[in-house]
Amino acid sequence: MAHTYLYILQEFGDRVVEGDFETASSSHEFPVQIVRSEGIQILHTKAELAADLASFWPAYRQAGIRAVRPRILYTISHEARVALVDVEWSLFTDRGGLFCTLYTTYGFVNRSVGPRIVSVFSHNEGLERPVATV
Repeated sequence: MAHTYLYILQEFGDRVVEGDFETASSSHEFPVQIVRSEGIQILHTKAELAADLASFWPAYRQAGIRAVRPRILYTISHEARVALVDVEWSLFTDRGGLFCTLYTTYGFVNRSVGPRIVSVFSHNEGLERPVATV
C-alpha cells in the first residue's frame, strides 16, 4: 500500500507546484485536519483547502521551487482501513538544487475510491517557509 500513498502524495505535490490547488485538494477527504506551527485548522471543503494552499505556496514558487519529491519514511497501518504515513519532502529549485526538506505525517483513510488524506501534521514547514516579497 505504501506505493499507493507515494503515488497520491507525488500527484498532490506536482499539482501544488503547478499552482493547481483545486486538483491537489482532490486527494483529501473532508473535513480534513491541518496541523502546522500556526495552529490547527479544520477545512471543510476542497475550496477551503485550495485557498489555504494558495495563501502560502506562491512564496515557494517565488523562491524558485519547481519540483517536489516525497519519500515515505514510515507507515503504520491499522486494520487496512487507516494509516499514518511519515513523509520527507525534498523541494528543488529551478536549477535542480535542494531548497529544503520538510517532514509531514499524513493520516489516510482507505475508501472504495482509494486512500484519502484526512489529516496533515506538518513538523517543520512553518520554520522553512520562504517569505514572499511584494
